Amino acid sequence: MDLNNENKHQQLTPQIRKQMKELRLSSGDASMSMGPRASVSIESGASIQIEGMVILGGQTLDVSRPPTTIDAAPLASLRGAADAQLVRQLLEFCY
Repeated sequence: MDLNNENKHQQLTPQIRKQMKELRLSSGDASMSMGPRASVSIESGASIQIEGMVILGGQTLDVSRPPTTIDAAPLASLRGAADAQLVRQLLEFCY
């Protein structure tokens, strides 16, 4: 049996690999993703909560700068929103 190796690659379509950076934040069933041209600026004193994750203010997020986050579970045991806000302010001061 003779094998014919001539012209075996002439019918293949050239392929180009394309990659994009993405920042994906997830906690539990909630998630947020950002593409390469997106950014989010969070002012000091503000925060973003994604289920059990809290992203503190005073930072800008993009694909090359992932956020500093804290676990929100300990905040759930506080007596109310005022206590949680005080803890967030203290944490922002520490970071």
